[in-house]
Amino acid sequence: MPARLMAITITFFCLIPVIGANPPKQQKIQVFITPECKGMFYGPDFVDRDATGKIIKTEKKAKPDYVEWDSARARAIAFKDPRTLISLYVESDGRHIAAIDPDGKLLWVRNPFVDRHMCPYRSPRPVISRLKAAKSERHVIVEFDSSQFGEIDEFSGDFVLEGQN
Repeated sequence: MPARLMAITITFFCLIPVIGANPPKQQKIQVFITPECKGMFYGPDFVDRDATGKIIKTEKKAKPDYVEWDSARARAIAFKDPRTLISLYVESDGRHIAAIDPDGKLLWVRNPFVDRHMCPYRSPRPVISRLKAAKSERHVIVEFDSSQFGEIDEFSGDFVLEGQN
């Protein structure tokens, strides 16, 4: 019996971006600003006083409940602390951090922004923009794109807010 040959068509799809092509657009998300955080996010209302301190005029700022946020600001980050050999990974949502010890054991996963009940400042949904070694051997500095920053304990995941610029 003669062997039959069959023609097979194979189609390859290239997922490599074309140089000069526009990157895919990220989704704009409506972020809710809680009532207790509106003052920090929007700043205070304007109050004008005379020389004696008496209020002459008050201007109230519009403080909407929702603000548009560009999800492209969130990105994954990896940091390996050369002092402890613990690896910290910021997930692609830009908010969750996972710590993995040198043997590959997951130590913890935390969201420092939510854990500390922080209010948004300058950005409706601040995301982690940088991790770097702190002076203390067991801590790493966490910087948010909103200029808020603090230190996270590599062994427990506890976060202490230190300030904002």
